[in-house]
Amino acid sequence: MHMKVLFDIGGTKTRIALTESTDSFEDAIIYPTPEDYNQALNTFKTKVLEVLGDRQVSSLIGGVPASFNPEHTALVSGGPQIATWLNRTIIDDFSQLFGTPVHMANDAMMGGLAQAHFGPGKGYEIVVYLTVSTGVGGARIINGKIDANRHGFEPGFQIIDAESKSSEGKYNNRHLMSYIGGDFIEDTMGTKAENITDPVFWESAARILSVGINNACLFWSPDIVIVGGSIINDTTGISLELVRQKLSDSIQGLAAPPPIEHAVFGDEMGLWGALAYANAYGVE
Repeated sequence: MHMKVLFDIGGTKTRIALTESTDSFEDAIIYPTPEDYNQALNTFKTKVLEVLGDRQVSSLIGGVPASFNPEHTALVSGGPQIATWLNRTIIDDFSQLFGTPVHMANDAMMGGLAQAHFGPGKGYEIVVYLTVSTGVGGARIINGKIDANRHGFEPGFQIIDAESKSSEGKYNNRHLMSYIGGDFIEDTMGTKAENITDPVFWESAARILSVGINNACLFWSPDIVIVGGSIINDTTGISLELVRQKLSDSIQGLAAPPPIEHAVFGDEMGLWGALAYANAYGVE
């Protein structure tokens, strides 16, 4: 029996699940993502073999928390947790683990596929997915596939204020991520986002996210916008209902905003995205 290996490599944890189905997968195995690239390859193979038994691998499909070069052969940007992964021949290296094809994309793209195929974006032609957590990412899905791109999608780096610098002085202009990304909130406020209970702070964050969504609607013209990530919650985070209200009150350039919906699948989103990828691109 040949199995597809679905994976979601995060900066903190890696998830792997096997499937021979188009709409489900086996229970995922979860382990800390090694910072060292070579160790990560070895650990990945070991974990797959632990659950594979006498079955065979047909392909590997999954997401990584980084962007690829235009040739889609190596990672060129990512967080400090995977610094040693950058500029390696990652597609070839993973392919050699089992001698099988590898299909790999940025984790936000996989998240978008999950929402478009199995979540609230199902049935829509143009789906925009945004994630607000440590940073801000996203992707555009067209007819169930990742939209053509040359350098990936970086909605978190859209400039919100061209006249002032970010809180850390890392960038010349303040971008969306420097207002509502978890890392930037912690740097600015001196505590993690989950510890902030000030409603004024979160109302301001909701307004800024509504500006980012307004821009995404103008750039990407979606049928629906789906928003996820740890910063999106109604208690210690950004209320999506408040975002909808702010967007309706101040939307620019559009007659009306598209539906704005919560993302689904939580920590397993990347695996559902990998399964969606296999379906969309006919991966055996």
